[in-house]
Amino acid sequence: MELNPYATPTAALTPELAPSGPDEALRLSFLKLEQRIYRAASWFILAASSGVLAGSFYLFMGLATFMAGAFSDASWEAGFAVGFMILTLGFALVAVGVGYGFLARYLRRLDGRARVPAIVGASLLLFGFPIFTVGGAVGLWALADAQVERVLSAEYREVVARTPHLTKKPGILIPLLGPILILAAWVIVIMVLTRFLSP
Repeated sequence: MELNPYATPTAALTPELAPSGPDEALRLSFLKLEQRIYRAASWFILAASSGVLAGSFYLFMGLATFMAGAFSDASWEAGFAVGFMILTLGFALVAVGVGYGFLARYLRRLDGRARVPAIVGASLLLFGFPIFTVGGAVGLWALADAQVERVLSAEYREVVARTPHLTKKPGILIPLLGPILILAAWVIVIMVLTRFLSP
């Protein structure tokens, strides 16, 4: 058979892009939505670390206020009252941070039980202007998709387990923002403590 060098190529897909089975075909059809869910989980991890860090700071400040009130004869009642409020805020922030951590864990596992709590968590992030507003929008964009129930199903998790070579890691932007924000928060903590403890 004589080959025509000017003939139109008959191969429409390269071997690297062509799905080799039904599992890969299903995975490729939902891969973009899966990546959006992973990005939402990354924002939840950032919210968790920020909440625990801020809560720890308020817990420390609450204990310091308690101690200052205990050694003050004139204002110990006010010191205890203010310290209690600060400690309450600290415990609340730590609890919120731990909650976002669990949500991120379940989302990264594509567990459907996390969908409704994650929608609530993403809605709350919208109030964290300006940084966490973006994270809340990303989370709602991913979790409000009509096909998200399919991706957060046990059957799809089995497909993911059978096609690990198609798993793409989330971008590095969110993991880089976390340490930067934590470092900035620690700088603020040191500045406040220096001002608070200075004579």
